[in-house]
Amino acid sequence: MTPNPVDPEAGTKPDADRGSGSTEDTKPNRWTRLPSRAVFDGCVALAQRKSMDEIAAAISASLDKPVHRTQVNRVIAEAVRRGYLQLTAPADKTLADRIRDRFNNPRAAENSSKPKIVKVVEQSYEISLEHVAAVAAETAMEVVREHYERKNPRDVNGLPRTAKPEPVHIGFGAGSTMTMVARYLADRVRAEVDPPQLHIHSLTAGFRVEDPQTSPNSFCNFYREVPGMSYTGLFVPPYAVDLAWQQTRKEGPGIQESFKQRSEIDIVITSLASVNDDHGELNRFMKMYAELTNETGAKLEEAARVGDVMYRPYNDTRPIRFDKEMRAATLFELDELVEFAHRDDTAVILVAGPCGSPTCRRHRGAALFPLLEAPALDVWTHLVTDDITARYCVQMR
Repeated sequence: MTPNPVDPEAGTKPDADRGSGSTEDTKPNRWTRLPSRAVFDGCVALAQRKSMDEIAAAISASLDKPVHRTQVNRVIAEAVRRGYLQLTAPADKTLADRIRDRFNNPRAAENSSKPKIVKVVEQSYEISLEHVAAVAAETAMEVVREHYERKNPRDVNGLPRTAKPEPVHIGFGAGSTMTMVARYLADRVRAEVDPPQLHIHSLTAGFRVEDPQTSPNSFCNFYREVPGMSYTGLFVPPYAVDLAWQQTRKEGPGIQESFKQRSEIDIVITSLASVNDDHGELNRFMKMYAELTNETGAKLEEAARVGDVMYRPYNDTRPIRFDKEMRAATLFELDELVEFAHRDDTAVILVAGPCGSPTCRRHRGAALFPLLEAPALDVWTHLVTDDITARYCVQMR
């Protein structure tokens, strides 16, 4: 009998004919307990284009126990889960060019030094939010590097001119998309030889009691092992009456501090939701608390809401606001985000992927279209979307 090194009940020989999809081969936590060295050595062997037997041998050497070739795929899957391997979906550059060419680009005309950046993730008909989020994180890393180099210039010898680096300030929206982007960005920052110092700001508190990790206040947990990190949270009720919120954000203890630091933000990363998206957080909140939001919902329908960014609704041409209705507590209004995006020294990365629910995955093209066309909704400098969403917008144009 050959002991199975990844089975805590070692003593069962792996069955080559059983395949990797058996119940025995997918025991909970079986693969998560592998030592990091063994998993990483498997990655190195894979990158060196070794055969399955050779990869299994490399893993076995680290474990000092035999690993069967049919178990290699499970080890590699564990490497992906741990972030040792990062998969980036192919880009559809032609479709990205069509988005830039077909839609008005007032900022590029006014300021050619800051053109719009569009990235379209090629998904065909298998839309995956995870792949869109990974490309968004890579885009964010590129923008972070640009800002960090600008804020921390080096001398002719390539050495920092100041002893204390100036961090890049990033503001995160809430939701499942942003949770993925924040996690993937943390992976990329950790992979840097000389990681940039970051300061994370929460742009909203979120409201999902059953899933608090989707609140940007929890994103700091992704960056615990990154040196030089700092944070500014936003601890507020998720929703309030608009007029009361405008007063609270100016005077509320523990809230006004977050607003005072808003001017330090260099990069905003946010996503969107569609009015037709049952899994969108604004729609979920309004359904959950219908007794509080019935009147607001009726007015939003009358105003022809098509989507929301950071829970702030808009129609085909402009943001929607009501002075006396329920609204989300956010650091930016949409018109303020437009102004922020138009500055020379800032960036807004809009992630327009599909619905994150595994049972839905519906594209959000109808919600993205006004953000491409309407000047009053020009909230982004960098757009990351999937090809299904992009193709919908091009056809609508």
